[in-house]
Amino acid sequence: MRSHLLTVGLTPTWQRVLCFEALAVGAVNRTSRVLSCAAGKSVNAAVAAKRLGAARVTALCIVGGGADEQRFVYDVASEGVELCAVRGESELRTCTTLLEGDGRATELVQNAGPESTTTLEALRAQHERLVRDASLQLLCGSLPQGAPATLYRDLLAAAPDLPALVDARGEALAAALEREPLLVKPNRLELAESAGIDAADDDALERAMVDLSARGARWVLVSDGARPARLLERGGEVERVAPLAVDRVVNPIGSGDTLLAGIAVALGRGAPMRDAVTRGLEAAAANVVCELPGRI
Repeated sequence: MRSHLLTVGLTPTWQRVLCFEALAVGAVNRTSRVLSCAAGKSVNAAVAAKRLGAARVTALCIVGGGADEQRFVYDVASEGVELCAVRGESELRTCTTLLEGDGRATELVQNAGPESTTTLEALRAQHERLVRDASLQLLCGSLPQGAPATLYRDLLAAAPDLPALVDARGEALAAALEREPLLVKPNRLELAESAGIDAADDDALERAMVDLSARGARWVLVSDGARPARLLERGGEVERVAPLAVDRVVNPIGSGDTLLAGIAVALGRGAPMRDAVTRGLEAAAANVVCELPGRI
């Protein structure tokens, strides 16, 4: 079967990047440039996967109306990604990155609005159709207001034999573990928040990884920015995998999504998980030197 990567995300966004030499809080700041693109975890991963050479990528997401809807749809299509957009009740949100010359990024996040049971059922129906010929699926990001915490678990149950990578946190992650996904990938802060631990406590972090594995994840990967990622195979020991060093950080936003895309593309080419994680970290390093997320 031809490789077909399906990304699923319920809270996409129109991403604006405002570039400054430096920000002065409480003062007037004038941008040197303004960039924009379709984004959100699943969209970033889909775009990055396509740019990494994935043969076919489909992004399934909920897209409401609003001023940026047409630009969002056009931008995804221009990247060669097949978009399956379920019409939602809430307008497409906008998130804004304030990017400084030294690579420091300040993220202004608009939370996703509520979605109805009718919209969620339409998404489930489209997912059931798309997973029939998918070879791997990625479930990425937060859930909108009104969605049950079990939604990712239910989508995994609809295709029990399809390998899945999950990037979620909190109750959505906990529920997804019941379906034994191939890999879960929270970052350090997300895992600490989900497990109720101190993010600076390495021992507690690794115990939380073991707990995720015991509850169903076959592999657990915890990314940590420029510091080594931690990887755990069920029944094994936590390993540390160093990311590539970069000379200059331009924009770190979307690096975790690009990491997941790199893993997915490598797995689709038959790489074992440890090699796929290395490829993913290389992709993430490529992302931090780009201005827009996933556009490596």
